[in-house]
Amino acid sequence: TWFEFTPHEASFLGHRASVDIKYFGSEFEGGVVKTKKKEMNISYHRGLWGSCIGSKEENIKFIKEMLSSCFTELLGSPSTHHESQDDNQAFFPTESIMNISRIVHKTNKCLLHWKWGSINNFLYKFSGINSAELMEDKIISLIDAGVAINCAYPLILRPERKVKLILSFDYSSGDPFKTLKQAVEYCRQNSIPFPEVDENLLQDENNPSDVYIFRGENAPTVMHFPLFNTVNVPGHVTDSRSEFKSVRCMYNKEDFSKLLQAAKLNVSNNKDNILKEIRHIMDSSNRKNSYSL
Repeated sequence: TWFEFTPHEASFLGHRASVDIKYFGSEFEGGVVKTKKKEMNISYHRGLWGSCIGSKEENIKFIKEMLSSCFTELLGSPSTHHESQDDNQAFFPTESIMNISRIVHKTNKCLLHWKWGSINNFLYKFSGINSAELMEDKIISLIDAGVAINCAYPLILRPERKVKLILSFDYSSGDPFKTLKQAVEYCRQNSIPFPEVDENLLQDENNPSDVYIFRGENAPTVMHFPLFNTVNVPGHVTDSRSEFKSVRCMYNKEDFSKLLQAAKLNVSNNKDNILKEIRHIMDSSNRKNSYSL
């Protein structure tokens, strides 16, 4: 289930269960605070929000594969052993052995004292929810939601927010429609109103338009903007994606300006379309209000 943070509360969306943010991280049992912890500062929260390595099971699997590949590479490296006439030559480079040893030691310490994304569960032994598994877990692990859907559709679609218009700016690598498709499936599984999305319009991921508009009855209007498209980078969509990957962390001034300009064009080129949808929604709301009177 999705977990949401606001300046006021932390919430399990699927269970409609929240706790005052000042108590988040404290020890709870049966809905009662057992041990009050100091309120977490924003730096800790930011680390928690970006905890894409929070899944202990997935990371144990990754670490095993990583260590295995390290040893495989190490075993393959001393190819000159049989060619050497020096019987005292070490079969493995000493420095490589020491590096591997340090990695294994640090990895074991981390696995024994797992902290990434871990927090006290405020629903521990709380009978007011329909989730036996969640009630039994004293500690929960939170994972960066971008691993599931790299756009915050589930948060904005909380029924209480009564959202009418969603401007979806997609900055993911690869398929520019992936987050939109995932949002459709999420809403279907959770019976959340969402406009009908014609997937025939989403087939050519390497030549996307600059905006896609989806409307629905009793559902928000969604305007979806792929970052790189045939309007702001004509003929260079795939090249731009390769140049500006999500995992790229360093930008010089020229590249930063180039990326920012592409994002700006998606808004400026569609200013009239955005205003048109806002006016349409306002007119529809006014008509409904006049009918109810």
